[in-house]
Amino acid sequence: MKKQKSKQEHIIIPKKAFIPIVCLMPLAGVIIAKGNAGALVVLIIGVTAGIFIGKGFFEK
Repeated sequence: MKKQKSKQEHIIIPKKAFIPIVCLMPLAGVIIAKGNAGALVVLIIGVTAGIFIGKGFFEK
């Protein structure tokens, strides 16, 4: 018997936001290569906040 997951356990990323997120991966690699952890944390927080803001915007 499979356990059904509730909708709250999934984050759906809109197609319009997926391409810029994928484009940020090389930028994150460059930041990691330079050893600048602070900039990487800011980038990750910004992307995460953008996903949640976009999710709320597209649900309405």
